Amino acid sequence: MFASLRRLIPLPARPVVAALVSLLAASAEAQIAPPTGSKPILVANLKANADARVQGTVATNFANGDLIVGLPDKVAFLHFDLKALPAGAVIQAAELVVSFKALSSGSNPVEVGKVQGSWRESSVNATNQPAVQWHGVSRNVTPGGTAVYDVKNPVTAILAGEPNHGFALRGNGPLMYGYSRETAQSPSEQPTLRIRYIVP
Repeated sequence: MFASLRRLIPLPARPVVAALVSLLAASAEAQIAPPTGSKPILVANLKANADARVQGTVATNFANGDLIVGLPDKVAFLHFDLKALPAGAVIQAAELVVSFKALSSGSNPVEVGKVQGSWRESSVNATNQPAVQWHGVSRNVTPGGTAVYDVKNPVTAILAGEPNHGFALRGNGPLMYGYSRETAQSPSEQPTLRIRYIVP
């Protein structure tokens, strides 16, 4: 296209046209070239450093078993240490990933929530469990499946200074047996907080 312009313009005007063509070409290259100074997106796969379930109204602690959800009286608690992220990290995406055993049958809408108070893996139970702010975000869980929840907003809030009490899961259907950090047979089965972030 630029060569055609040169043929159509009279000779006296060609120096001006040449400058214009060079300017247009430089502008096109600037639009195509990737921006300089962009920060790489880093990925952190944080494993739960505490998890447990509570059920019914009993004061029994279930710290080492599966993260069983299903029916409203069973709640799973999970905590992740966000101190592994560098200071000033800007969250691009954050996902809570929980895998379930190939037990039971049917499906269960399992909801995620943000825990509002402190708890300890070795002592939490149905009589002392903290309150949970349920987000109304559910995933349809089936035996042997994996549930992935978007938790970018709560993770960003925690990094901005809100207390980090972790997450909770509850269901309302057939029991689903989630792998805990104790019952998982490989790191890929452990509850994971998958975070993509940049460091300014």
